Amino acid sequence: MVIAYLHGATLSPPSMYPIARSMAANFPHARHVFLSLPGHGSAENRLIPSFDLESLVEDALEGLRAQVEDLSEVRLALVGESTGALILARLSHRLKQPPAFMVLGEPPMTNGETMVEVRQELVQSSKEAFVRLREDLFGFHDQSQRNFHNHFLSLPCTTVLAYGLLRTSGEGFITSIIRADDIEQLHDAPRLITIGFQGRGHRVLQSQASHLASMVKGMMLGDPELVANHSLLLKPQVPF
Repeated sequence: MVIAYLHGATLSPPSMYPIARSMAANFPHARHVFLSLPGHGSAENRLIPSFDLESLVEDALEGLRAQVEDLSEVRLALVGESTGALILARLSHRLKQPPAFMVLGEPPMTNGETMVEVRQELVQSSKEAFVRLREDLFGFHDQSQRNFHNHFLSLPCTTVLAYGLLRTSGEGFITSIIRADDIEQLHDAPRLITIGFQGRGHRVLQSQASHLASMVKGMMLGDPELVANHSLLLKPQVPF
């Protein structure tokens, strides 16, 4: 198995190490590859013509192909956080073979009021990549309304979508960008497990890495009890 990771906006591949370590502990024979958003981290000087969703998906797919010789011949799993989670959800439809599973942490569902803190973080930087993200992907510059729910309604593989329930701001972290009505819109989505964590904010994928990795292991083993033991809120009638 190959597990590919994609970080969130303003971050870099090392931000995915906590969840990668937990996944490695549960899938000891897996190979781990780390993708990078253009203009981020060590790829700061690598920009692409557009930062809209489809262009970011194509860039991530090229990065994946560069690290994995034949995607159609490997058992692939995808793990993404925030913007990276949104990109991987869309990328999953571009693969010849569906992923074995996906784990998505707090993907943006809209560019509305839940994204205020993310918007502020992007606006505070003059980096070209951050400017392009807030304009091309999120449309913050013209106040246009963008909705990303549809990218999670028909995912091709069993997917764990983790989100935080923390709504009060604090120093050093961003509150959850997903609200109850966002989850309600995903209620009937097949193959999607939604799990919320009390007292956790936007970086729930990292803070609950051990729980989530153990959940996925149970899911792949077909063990609902193991999954339930590592969850706080599970969508009813989860397909395994």
